[in-house]
Amino acid sequence: MALLRNAVDNHTRVDVVNIMAFGYWDGAQHDMAADTRSAAAGLHDQLAALYPEQRPGKLWGMIGVTEMPGIDDYGPQDERAVSRRGNRPGSRAVRVLPCGARPVDRRADIARVTGHAPSDEFSWSRRSAFHGTRRRIQVKQLLRVQNFNVSSDGYGAGENQSLERPFGHADPGEMFAWAGATASWPNRTEPGGSRGLDDYLTRDFSHNIGAEIMGRNKFSPQRGPWQDHEWLGWWGDEPPFHTPVFVMTHHERPSFTLSDTTFHFVDGDPATVLAMAREAAQGKDVRLGGGATTIREFLDADLVDTLHVAVSPMKLGSGARLWESPEELLDRFHRDVVPSPSGQVTHHLFWHK
Repeated sequence: MALLRNAVDNHTRVDVVNIMAFGYWDGAQHDMAADTRSAAAGLHDQLAALYPEQRPGKLWGMIGVTEMPGIDDYGPQDERAVSRRGNRPGSRAVRVLPCGARPVDRRADIARVTGHAPSDEFSWSRRSAFHGTRRRIQVKQLLRVQNFNVSSDGYGAGENQSLERPFGHADPGEMFAWAGATASWPNRTEPGGSRGLDDYLTRDFSHNIGAEIMGRNKFSPQRGPWQDHEWLGWWGDEPPFHTPVFVMTHHERPSFTLSDTTFHFVDGDPATVLAMAREAAQGKDVRLGGGATTIREFLDADLVDTLHVAVSPMKLGSGARLWESPEELLDRFHRDVVPSPSGQVTHHLFWHK
């Protein structure tokens, strides 16, 4: 735990904390599944103390388990029980890597050391169930909304979008001030910046993201058929995505690449576009980048797994609306509400039930 505390204090990202369960022969059978579940639950509670801002599902997703069954009673049904321990709302399964005993008959060694001679059935049938096997736990590719900003009345952008005003009459400087003040803000030109929860959420923006989906008006202010293909987005020669980006539009155009970001223009329903993005993400998660109308389409199709929405105290009155109230999502999502340390926004963290 001292090592983990040091990682937290130095803002070092920790993805997985692994524990090992050993089945040493001591003359008695042990319920390794129960022992492992107990150890995993204890680790979860310790991680919760270190990462109080994390939801339970995320904490369970950080736990890895390596089983060393040896000759104690631990079979495939126990492995499933241990894995299910992590299958909670919003979580990824606890990872289990079963490792069998050495492929030699060690009954004579056991008898000499312990004074007990385990039977053939106990010695071999229990351990051979897992000997030499590795079970790959399939992890779902999540569709994540991250760091999406809305006004107190639920608008993600104002009216009258133009080339000069991508957010319409909304002031993005005010809406994004909480993120721009952090040490991890990618456009920071001077050292410094805040740490804590705001910085963590800003830093997590690209973590394990393999593709992005966005609506056409996040990419461009143009409506209708493309007049030309000279417009390449708001972001210049170095877009901040660093992944394939799927732009949803009824007016397709050829794909193009800027630096390490490739933009694809697709005309499809949310489920079809998500399938394309997941394939391009190569096992990583997919970020749903907005705008509000596009996010609402995916919510209505029940395709979103997690959302982080930063609610600003400002009011817009009109524009592209994500919700009238965040309570609209509580029939399908769990929610934590955490005030920003900066006092500029309130973070709403949703994960699917």
